[in-house]
Amino acid sequence: MIKNYLNFLREIERLKTIERSNRTSNLDRGESDAEHIWHLTMMVYLFCEERPSLDKWKSVKLALVHDLVEVYAGDVQFWDQNKETLKEKEEKERQSAEKLFGLLPEKTREEFLNLWEEYERRNTDEAKFVYALDKLQPLLQRVQSKDHVWKEKKIDREKLVEYKNELISADIELSEIWGDLVDEAVKNDLFWK
Repeated sequence: MIKNYLNFLREIERLKTIERSNRTSNLDRGESDAEHIWHLTMMVYLFCEERPSLDKWKSVKLALVHDLVEVYAGDVQFWDQNKETLKEKEEKERQSAEKLFGLLPEKTREEFLNLWEEYERRNTDEAKFVYALDKLQPLLQRVQSKDHVWKEKKIDREKLVEYKNELISADIELSEIWGDLVDEAVKNDLFWK
């Protein structure tokens, strides 16, 4: 059983090498999937302090598991998404989940698959909360690093708000944080126009 865990850990170590579009604070490289997962998990842990109705441990587990499938499926940026790429992404991630979680003993495999599916379906308060924070984290990272990828990709404020607002708007507090970060991005001239 321990060997199964080691094989799984060896596979997910590769998340350290999968670069996202956000830059690290010193701008020398892209943030890795592993760093994104860590940062999101810390956000979930801290923000759950203000949400006593949420199951904190379950929320942390959702954050830890949510992007593990990218070890095989890779990361897709929101500006590269359309109906075809979203469908392709869903299929790749499903296959990745089955392959990756298949390395684990049955009980853990079922738990991880259920957590990943819960996150994807967003059918619990915890999953909705983690999903919203997952959309907020890249904005926080971009504002923190002050990188100019949005300029390169011709992403303006309206396009970002159009894409992300609906994903966060159900949560008043997170919407306020979102708005503050967007304002900071405008102030720092991070958008295309």
